[in-house]
Amino acid sequence: METALLNDLRFALRLVRAAPGFTIIAALTLALGIGVNAAMFSFVDGVLLKPLPYPRAEELLEVFETAPNGERGPVSTRTFQDWRAQTSVFTAMAAQSNAAVTLTGSDRPTLLEAGRVTWPFLDMFGVKAAAGRTLLAEEDEPGKDHVVVLSHRLWESRFGSDRALIGRTLTLDDQPYTVVGVLPEGGPFDRGYQDLWMPLAFGPKEETRGFRWLKVWARLKPDAGLEMAQAQINSVGARIQRDYPDSNKGWGVMLVRLVDDLTSQTLRRSLVVLLGAVGAVLLIACANLANLLLVRTAAREREVAIRAAMGASRGRLVGQFMAESVLLAAIGGVLGIWIAYGSIAALQAFIPPLILPPEAEVHLDIRALVFTGALVLLTGIVFGIGPAMHAVRGDLAGTLKELGRHVTAGAGQRRLRSMFVVTQIALAFILLSGAGLLIRSLYAVAQLDPGFDVSNLLTMSLPMQPERYRGGPQIAEYLTRIRERVAAVPGVSDAATTSALPMMGWGWSMPLQIEGRPATYPAARPSCFFKIVSPTYFRTLRMRLRQGRSLAETDTDRTRPVAVINETMARQYFRGEDPIGKRAVLPVVSGNERGADVPWEIVGVVSDERVRGPRDASPGVYVSYQQSPALNPSLVVRSALEPGSLMKSIESAVQQVNPVQPLADIRTLEEIRALSLGSRRLRTVLLSLFAGLALLLAALGIYGVLSYAVSQRTQEIGIRAALGATHRDLLRLVLANGLFLAGTGIAAGLLGSLAVTQVLTSLLFDVTPHDPWTLAGVAGVLMVVAAAACYAPARRAMRVDPIVALRHQ
Repeated sequence: METALLNDLRFALRLVRAAPGFTIIAALTLALGIGVNAAMFSFVDGVLLKPLPYPRAEELLEVFETAPNGERGPVSTRTFQDWRAQTSVFTAMAAQSNAAVTLTGSDRPTLLEAGRVTWPFLDMFGVKAAAGRTLLAEEDEPGKDHVVVLSHRLWESRFGSDRALIGRTLTLDDQPYTVVGVLPEGGPFDRGYQDLWMPLAFGPKEETRGFRWLKVWARLKPDAGLEMAQAQINSVGARIQRDYPDSNKGWGVMLVRLVDDLTSQTLRRSLVVLLGAVGAVLLIACANLANLLLVRTAAREREVAIRAAMGASRGRLVGQFMAESVLLAAIGGVLGIWIAYGSIAALQAFIPPLILPPEAEVHLDIRALVFTGALVLLTGIVFGIGPAMHAVRGDLAGTLKELGRHVTAGAGQRRLRSMFVVTQIALAFILLSGAGLLIRSLYAVAQLDPGFDVSNLLTMSLPMQPERYRGGPQIAEYLTRIRERVAAVPGVSDAATTSALPMMGWGWSMPLQIEGRPATYPAARPSCFFKIVSPTYFRTLRMRLRQGRSLAETDTDRTRPVAVINETMARQYFRGEDPIGKRAVLPVVSGNERGADVPWEIVGVVSDERVRGPRDASPGVYVSYQQSPALNPSLVVRSALEPGSLMKSIESAVQQVNPVQPLADIRTLEEIRALSLGSRRLRTVLLSLFAGLALLLAALGIYGVLSYAVSQRTQEIGIRAALGATHRDLLRLVLANGLFLAGTGIAAGLLGSLAVTQVLTSLLFDVTPHDPWTLAGVAGVLMVVAAAACYAPARRAMRVDPIVALRHQ
C-alpha cells in the first residue's frame, strides 16, 4: 500500500512537472484561496476559539448592576464593597476605573491612560511583574496609593527599558508616584490602551451608592458554580435594595463569564460572515480547478483505458488522479502560507484600534498551520474527486476502440463542467449580494445627517489635574480663559468646550424626574444623558435651534439653572406639550463628582446630534459648564482654514493660559466620523474584496468552459457555417450557452442569498437582507461579466474556417 502511494505521488510529480503552465495556474489559484482562508481562520481562532491567556480563565467573571429596565451597567462604590464583604463564593473581587493622567517633568507634558484598580486585580488575572512588583493590598488606602506599575510598552518607549527606574518617582497630575514594577511584554495588559496601573483608593466623596462608575471583576472558587454564585449575590443585592431604596430599589446583579462576554455579537457575526466568504472563494477556486482537471482527464482517456486493460483497478486509477490533485493542493498550500502571513499583517495594519480585544492573539501559529494542512487535504479531495470519478466511469476497455480517432468530451463531462460553472456563479451571487448589502448600508450610514456641520472642525481633549482646581468657579473661570484665548487665534472662527465629543457618546448619564409629575425613587427613575458644554457649543457645531433659546454667557452659578434639550427628549417626555419653561430634575456635576439634584429649567430645544451609532435616539440635556463645572472637557474649534494648520497656534494659545496644560487626541471631526464607521467600513471592504475575487474566478470559469466547448465543437461549427449559418448565428450559439449557465447560476444564487443574507440582518442599516435593488444589481453585474467572458470564445467561433473545420479530427 505504501509503495503504491509513493508510486502515485512520483507519477503525479512527473505530470505536474510536464505541464508547468497548468501547474502555475492551479497553484496560484489554490494559494489565493487557501491563503485568505488561513488568514481569516487565524483571526477567528485568535478572537473566538483560543482559550483566554489567563490561568483558569473559566473562573473569571464580570459583575454588573442591572437597572430596573434590565440593562446592565457599572457599579457604585458602596455596592461593590458590600458584594466583596458579604459573599463567600469568590476567591477575589476587584474594581477598576480608567483615568487620564498627565506626566510632567520632561520637555512637555504627556497624557497617559491609567487603570486605577483595587487589590488584587492584577493577581486575579495572573499578571506577574517583569521587573519589580505589582500592587499590594495596603496600597488601596488613601495616602498609601501613590505607587504605579508601568506597562512594558510605556517602559520601553518612554523610558528606554531603564531597570533603574524601579523605585524612582514620576510626577503624575502634579503628584509624586513611585514606580514599583513593570508588566510583562506582549500580553493583554501590554496590548490594551492603559499605559500604567495604580491603586484605586476611595476617598470620602467616592463612597457613594447612587453614583455608578466602577467596572467589577470576580474569580469564582473552584467548587462554586455560576448558578450558586448568582444566587448568593442576588441575596446580597436584595438586602441592598431593601436597606437603600432611594439608590437601589429595582436594581439587581448580573454575573457574566468573561470568556462569554469578551467580544460583541457584531464582531462575532462579522468574523463568521467573513470566514464563510473566504470559504466560498475557495469553493469557487476548487470548481475552476476541477474544470481544468476535466480537460486534462479528457486528454488522458486513452492512457486510462490502457492502464485498465493492463489490470489497473478503478480504485488504483482514482488514487493516481487524487494523488495529482492533492499534490497540486500541497503546492498551493505552501504558497498560501506566505499569502496568509502577508494577509494577516495587512489586516492588522488596516483594522481600526480597539476593534479586537487585547486578549486576542492573532498570528499564524501551529493551530492555524494544522488548519491549513487539513484545508489543503480537503481542497485536493474536493476539486479532484469529480474528475477522478469521471475518468474511470463506464466501460474503460471500450475506450480502446477509439484509439486513432479524435475523442471528444461526452455529455456527462459537459454536464459536470456546466454544473461546476453554475455552482461558481451561484456562490459569486451570494457573496456579491452580501457585499452589495453592506455597501448600501455603509452608504446609508455615511449619508445620515449628524445634526451638525462636520467640516473644518478640530477637536482635542483637555485633561485637567484635579488638585489644581478646588472649586466649581475656579474650573469655570479656567475653561472660559482657555476658550476665549483659542477663539482669538487668527483663522479660528469659533471655539467651544464639551464633556463629550460629537459621535463619541454622551458622557454622563443621570436619573431624570420631570417636576410636577408623580415622584419616584431616584433608583427607579429613567436615565437621561447629560452633556456639559460652553454656551458657544451649538454655534460652533452649527446645530439647529428648534425652539426657545440657546445657552448664554449670562447663565452662571448666580442665575437659575437652565438647560437645553434635544428633539428626542422633547418627543419622549413632552409629547403634545411645550417643554419651554418646564423643569427637569437632574444632579449637578462639580469637578468629577455628581452632586445634589437640581431643577433645571428648559429654555430651548435643539436638533438631535448623532452621539453614538446610526440608530441612536437618546434623550439628552445640555447645560453650561458655568452652572455644572466638570473637569477634563474636550475642545472643539471651527476653523476658516485647513484645521491642521492651526494646531501649533492653538497649542501656543493654551500654553499662554497654562504652560503645563497637555492637549491629547487631536483629530478633526471628519476623522472621528471615519473612526465611527471604521468597523463597518472594514467589514464592507473585506467582503467586497472577497466578492470581487469570486466574480473574477467565476468569469474565468465561464470563459474556460466556453473556450473548451468551442474547441470541442469545431466540426459542428464548421458544418453550421457551411450550411449557411452567419457570424451572428454562431455568436448567438455560443453566447446563449454561456448566458444560460450564468442565468441558471444566478437563479440558484438568488435562492441561496435569500437564506444566507439573513445572517447579515444585525449588520445592516436602512436596507433589508432581501433588498430587490441590490439583488437586481448583482444579477445585472453577473450577466454583464458572463457576457464579457463569453465574448472571446464566441469571436473565436465566428472566425472558424468551414473547410478547415470539416477536416478537423
